[in-house]
Amino acid sequence: MRAANSVHRMCPREKRVARVGVRAGLAAASLLAARAWAGQENLASAADAEASSADRTSRVAPNYALEERFLPDQVSKLVFDLVVTPHWFGESDRFWYSYETPEGTRYYLVDPGRKAKAPLWDNAKVAAALSLLTNFPYDARHLPVKRLKLVDKDTRMRFQVEIRKDAVVPNEPKRERSQEDIEEQRKEGEMKQGEQEDQTAGTPAEKPEQTRTIYFAYDLATGKITRLDNFAPPKKKPLWAFLSPDEKTVVFARGHNLYQLDAANYAKALEKAGDTSVVEAL
Repeated sequence: MRAANSVHRMCPREKRVARVGVRAGLAAASLLAARAWAGQENLASAADAEASSADRTSRVAPNYALEERFLPDQVSKLVFDLVVTPHWFGESDRFWYSYETPEGTRYYLVDPGRKAKAPLWDNAKVAAALSLLTNFPYDARHLPVKRLKLVDKDTRMRFQVEIRKDAVVPNEPKRERSQEDIEEQRKEGEMKQGEQEDQTAGTPAEKPEQTRTIYFAYDLATGKITRLDNFAPPKKKPLWAFLSPDEKTVVFARGHNLYQLDAANYAKALEKAGDTSVVEAL
């Protein structure tokens, strides 16, 4: 009886001990789990810190020189002709065009009626002729010709070449000074005076254009190039004038009205600004 009662009395105590043991085990397990989780977080934070440090180390400094190569002004030098612009003959159905590639600029003559295309000229011969006439060496792939225009009833092509202003051209006749030359000299004097003032003020001065233009004519039949020493270039069209295709009529705006000039009066207006004898039609 005593043994049974003892066992009976010990059972609640054992239960309490068991409960305390279970609770202690759960607490220990929770503590271990928390420590493990904190360890993983620390490892992740360390990994993130290492990755951020690696990113900062591998980050490249900005390359502005490379960026400049892709600006519009620079890219335009890498892009050449993509379309053909025909320049039609006035006396026939033919036309000529130029086409620029990385190998240089080529000029072609096209006859649609015959479905034929041929080089307008031999670039090598043109370069040799220009070198002989100007005493400057020219590259056949990059001819310096500008403003090609059909003249003399489509028998010749006139073009211009820019050279240094102080260049000595073989057998070039001495040209008399015109009013335009005097005006240009006056402007150069003003620009030089402005340069001196800018240098005194410590600001960089803009240099004037130190080139002049020589005109040439290319004979389509013979392929001969002639230097036009006595050629008087046409005056530049003023911004206020709008010419008809046949250049016989000029229209301009003034005071919200449109006025009309014929070729003769337009020539007088170009010759002398403010000429009271110019007849305008409203």
